Formats: sequence, C-alpha cells, structure tokens
Amino acid sequence: MTTVQLALSHHWRVPAHVFGVRTSDDVLIVGKRLGANDPERPAVVLVHGLMGWHAKPKFAVFAEHLSEWFTVYAFDMRGHGGSGGVSD
Repeated sequence: MTTVQLALSHHWRVPAHVFGVRTSDDVLIVGKRLGANDPERPAVVLVHGLMGWHAKPKFAVFAEHLSEWFTVYAFDMRGHGGSGGVSD
C-alpha cells in the first residue's frame, strides 16, 4: 500500500476483521470482513474499481452501510492496496 493510500484510507467505524486468501499462484489477496459472521446472514462481496483499494473512503463508507444487513467482504484486487502481485 502506498503512503498516499495509507493517508487517504478510511478509518472503519464498525468492527472490521482482516482476512486473506492465497491464489493458486501463491499471491496473497487481503481485505476486511464487516458485519456479523453469521451463516444465516446473506453475504456481499465488494470489488473496487480501477485505481482503487478496499479502504478507499467512499467505497468503505458504502461497505459500512451494507454491513447493517449483510456480512460484507471487501478486498484488494491483485496488485492493489495491501494485496500482493501485479495488476496487468
């Protein structure tokens, strides 16, 4: 994550739990889970746009609002934010 991204990143107002997954080519993809980790609760996966990351302010506020009703998984695409690899 760049210094600019760190400075601009949203400070979560709801509990945000870090998660990570490894791709088949061993790249770590990271993000946050917001909302209750309840199997009865519907899940939403949010994917940022070009030049984004999961804690970009407007994107993160939207994720927080959704977390009132859903378990939200917001993550950084390969080569973005805290995720490894490169973006082609």
